[in-house]
Amino acid sequence: MAKQTGRGCGVKSAKSPVLKRLTAVGAALALLSSCASTWHNPQRTPQEAKIDEQACASEAEDITLTRSAQQKIDYGRDASPLPNLSRGETPMQLMQRTKTEDVYTREFESCMSSKGYSQGKPAN
Repeated sequence: MAKQTGRGCGVKSAKSPVLKRLTAVGAALALLSSCASTWHNPQRTPQEAKIDEQACASEAEDITLTRSAQQKIDYGRDASPLPNLSRGETPMQLMQRTKTEDVYTREFESCMSSKGYSQGKPAN
């Protein structure tokens, strides 16, 4: 087997794409749960706002997965027949991921706006 040269992370990493995805999802969830929301609605309590955010996130995820013809169970599934030989995402996969993230963001923002929330600092 040929020796890899270069960085130990990034495109040539032998790290499993499944582990990368799970790490990214975990980091995003930790970040979302630890920071204050940027969505505000003066007619809703913080508890109601949190529930609305979770509902919109779930709805946006479902719509995004439907549009990309994926299922929740596909998350983290390794597409490579030889997972230890993965060389990272192809340019097409990177482009598709970006499009998917854009659809999710647009759907989430639309849902929150439809519930009467505005983004940014609350009006005092």
